[in-house]
Amino acid sequence: MSNKITAIIVDDEGQARESLRRLLQFISDSVEVVDEVATIMDAAQSIEKNNPDVVFLDIQLDGQLSFELFEVYPDLENKLVVFVTAHDHYAIRAIKLSAFDYILKPVDLDELSDCIKRLNEKLEDNFKPKFDALKSNLHKVEKVAVASRTGIEYVPISDLLFLEASGMYTVFHLQERQVVASKPVKEFEQMLPETFFRSHRGYLVNMKLVEEAKGQELKLVNGQSIPIARSKMNEFKSKWK
Repeated sequence: MSNKITAIIVDDEGQARESLRRLLQFISDSVEVVDEVATIMDAAQSIEKNNPDVVFLDIQLDGQLSFELFEVYPDLENKLVVFVTAHDHYAIRAIKLSAFDYILKPVDLDELSDCIKRLNEKLEDNFKPKFDALKSNLHKVEKVAVASRTGIEYVPISDLLFLEASGMYTVFHLQERQVVASKPVKEFEQMLPETFFRSHRGYLVNMKLVEEAKGQELKLVNGQSIPIARSKMNEFKSKWK
């Protein structure tokens, strides 16, 4: 391994990128930040160009989950990834099981210093993170954070029947209530587990709470029915139960 750890910082907030870079410079001269980017696509291009040892990665990037970066750039599996995030409400427990490390914002100096020390040790051992496990663990989370008109609500996934698109909003249909979120349904599709299926252009359904699939309708455990596109029925049945 070379004397310096090469790193890129991926965060959609410029102030957060600058703050982390300055902290890294303050802690140790063993880390060289070779690039700072704000989007998933820019991150993929930067990794390809700079071949860094470690990627400091925020979880939410302009409405997207940064886990998409693993699909866009599969060779990321050969890098060390440290998540620097404020979103512990749905991802921290999953990341803790299999990512190299996570650091909760605002960044604690001692925690970051310990991370750098362990990065040096792991790079010397040619450490390879288990990203397949990380992506799997992400889907074990129990709640999803929803920004509604009244503030942030934590919706239990086990109680969520389906999501319904309503223009630029999304209606969360739970067993006994509804929550209107101020984001389009496609953004939630990225953060929900694989048990949720897009049955129709405007619907995401929790397959665990579907009681019957017949015709072009799915009957849910509460007696409610939602549409399913004819072209989606075979795929749905292959994944259902």
